[in-house]
Parts: sequence; structure tokens; C-alpha cells
Amino acid sequence: MKRILLCTTAALVLALATGAASADSQSNQAFIEQAGTNNINSQTQDQGSGNLSRTYQNGTGNAATTTQTGGEANSAYVTQTNTNNTAIQAQTDGYSNEMRATQNGAGGNMVNQVQIGGLSHKASATQDGITNTILQTQTDGDTNQLDARQNGTGNWSSQTQTTATNSYAYIEQAGTGNIASQSQSGNLQDARITQNGNSHWASQSQSGSGQIASITQLGGAANIASQVQGDDTNYATIYQNGSTNSMTQVQAGLGNMADAQQWDGAGAGNVGEQRQDGQFNTASLYQNGNDNRSFQSQTGSNNTLNASQVGFGNRNTQVQK
Repeated sequence: MKRILLCTTAALVLALATGAASADSQSNQAFIEQAGTNNINSQTQDQGSGNLSRTYQNGTGNAATTTQTGGEANSAYVTQTNTNNTAIQAQTDGYSNEMRATQNGAGGNMVNQVQIGGLSHKASATQDGITNTILQTQTDGDTNQLDARQNGTGNWSSQTQTTATNSYAYIEQAGTGNIASQSQSGNLQDARITQNGNSHWASQSQSGSGQIASITQLGGAANIASQVQGDDTNYATIYQNGSTNSMTQVQAGLGNMADAQQWDGAGAGNVGEQRQDGQFNTASLYQNGNDNRSFQSQTGSNNTLNASQVGFGNRNTQVQK
């Protein structure tokens, strides 16, 4: 975390001290290509519409900063190849602006994308390698989208949406030992995580009503999934395929639904836990395989518990109070 903060701060300070490619009109285009090490590039799109900026950096320790302020249908793209590169992108207000960062290399790359206000913005980041980081943040706004994709080992993706409405967040990771976390506050938001491989960790936290949280972990073992939702009429779902996986779902409020499935890949020994507090809540858990464990607990009235286990040596505990 210390390395990320230092890289981010340094890149912003240097960007202010260097020249910037700017657009304040319609249909402008800015292209910059840099090769080597420790290069710095800054691009700004101020208001206007239909503007396009592209940055290409090939080397090590490069930094690219893109800022979109207001405007409509502006696009900012950053492509970096090699290691220890940093891409910082920011959108404020406006409508239907898009920013995209692509990093390919051995590892140690970082993307930091921030959206504040506005409508129908999209931020996406793709990384290939090891120990890479994607940080995406949205504050306020409506119908905005976050998209993070990583392929490799030991990568981390974090997405935060605050006081937003009708917004969408998606993380996809393939490899081993990756971490994905999503946090949303507001209403009618959708958060989804997909992980393929072993020893992944996925976490989702939502506050507000009408939220959807989904975690899918495929083809691996020793994966961990956790979901926490507050308020009413929320839906949480977890699907795990493999052995020695574990999952936890916690909900507080009215009319919430938790659904989980754990399927046996090569062995079993999966653990599932569901906890709900409130009224008119429903929890359902399905486990396939041997030596699985499940625990379901509800506090309140008019709640429903469902559990199904197929295999040998499985155990289930249900508590309602």
C-alpha cells in the first residue's frame, strides 16, 4: 500500500509540473508515444465532446495521467508495456465519458481510476502479469460502470462505489492467489466477481436497498468468498466449484435473499455459512460432494431456511430465533 500511495502522489505532482495535451472543444485527438524508462505523460480533456486521447508507453517505471473534466462522449486510453508502470485516470461530472488502461508486463504495475459525479461513465482496466494492482473508485453519479480484469498471480483489484445509483462493478481474475474486493453504498447497484483458479479471495460489501452481489469461483481449490449486505430487498449469490472452498454470507434487513452453491471438483471438504437478521428473509444453500459443512442462522420473524447436501459425511446446522 505504501508503494501505491507514493507512486500515485509522485505521478500527480510530476504531471502538474510537465506539459499536458489538452482538449477543450469537439472531436479533438491527442496521441503520445514514449519508449524507455521513467517517462511521464499528462493529458487533459476539459469539457467539449467527442475528444480522444491515447498514450503508449513501452518501458519500465513510466507514468501516465489522464483527466477528463465534464464534457460528453470523451475517450481516454492508456497502454503500458513492461514493469512498474503507473496509470492514473480521473473523470469528473459530464456524460458518457470513457477511460481505459491496459498494462502488459512481468508485474508490479498499477492502475488508479477515479470517477466523481456524472452520468453513464465507464472505467476499465486490464493487466497481465504478477503482483499488479487495480484501484477503481466512483463517488456519486448514476449508471456508471467499473470493469477490472487481471491474469496472473498475486494480483489485487479493489472497486469502491459511494452514494451511487444504478451503477455496475465487475472484477475478473484468472491465475493463483488473487484478491478482489468490492464496496458499494447507494441503491440498485450490481457488483460481480469472477475468479478462475486456486487460493483466491473475494469480498463484497453493500449498504443500501435493491443491491445485487455475485461471486463465482471456478475450477480450483482453497478459495474464499465473503458477502455482507445491509438494508432491504438485497440479493447475494455465491457459486464455488472445487474442493476445500469456504464462503460466508451475512445480511441484515427486510426481504433479503441469500443463495449459495458449492460443487465438488476433485475432492470436497467445502464450508458454507449464511447469517441473516431481520424479517421476510430467505437463505438457500446447496452442497455437492463429501465431508462438506454448512451453518445457517436467522434472527427475526417470517424467515425461511433451505439446505440441500448430496454426498457422504456432510453436516448441516440450522438455527432460527
